[in-house]
Amino acid sequence: MVLSGEWMAKPLQKKFDTCPMLARSDWGVSHIQSKGLTHSLSRIQSAVGFHGPRIAGWLVFLNGCHRGEDMRLPIGDSKVGSSWMNDCVLTGVGVGSQHATISMGSGEGHICPSSADRVVKINNTVISGRQMLEDGCLVTIGEVHAIFRISDQKSRGFEPSAAPRPAQMPSQVMPIETVCGWLVIANGVCLGQDFRIVTGNFRIGSELKLEMTLPEAHLPKHALTLAVTTKDCKIGWIAPGVHVAVNGAPSGVDIVLKDSDYIKFDHVEGYLKWFRS
Repeated sequence: MVLSGEWMAKPLQKKFDTCPMLARSDWGVSHIQSKGLTHSLSRIQSAVGFHGPRIAGWLVFLNGCHRGEDMRLPIGDSKVGSSWMNDCVLTGVGVGSQHATISMGSGEGHICPSSADRVVKINNTVISGRQMLEDGCLVTIGEVHAIFRISDQKSRGFEPSAAPRPAQMPSQVMPIETVCGWLVIANGVCLGQDFRIVTGNFRIGSELKLEMTLPEAHLPKHALTLAVTTKDCKIGWIAPGVHVAVNGAPSGVDIVLKDSDYIKFDHVEGYLKWFRS
């Protein structure tokens, strides 16, 4: 898919397209400029080339057609529902056209149903008005379940309180490629942008075909690879000449990365947010 205008990054290969809704004529460049691709649901790469708003948190879905996917939440209000006019478009049983509004601030989040007949639950309890979201809580929109995560960097190895298991959720196979965390960039042209970390060999560099492509002119085409499973994330390979540091200490391969670890490779810096479903 190709858009014209100064807000368009270089086109990605089809596998890495992050937003099928851009094919709609009424999603124009001006909307991308103001909102970014916050409604995007994808198992691969964030739409960093569109310079969307800085990340504030995510919902990671546990069931339905979005199982294993994440919904990006910027600071401010994001309307959630099945209509394509929402900021976050969600398909699932019981999801209304405009179902709820999620409001994100610095280190905090709230959710409010759009009307009394829109079912929203937090930790299996139905809410009737605006309620705070705690890091790691279970959010149910209609019959779609998700875990809420805040993007703020915490102390190393942080794990939120275990969320209760969704009520009456049928068993469902997890997709081969599933979100296991995010790398939030802390400097440069991608400051505040997040990249989804998915299972498998997760390659990072400046080349477009990689799982994580950074538009950094001085970054090697393939700088390093993370070996990612649903249980842990390791540094699997480092290109010759690329210096990697974790929490300020030089790092080699086979180092297990924890939530909120600060990572520097070449001149790029960021921190890891880890998610386990």
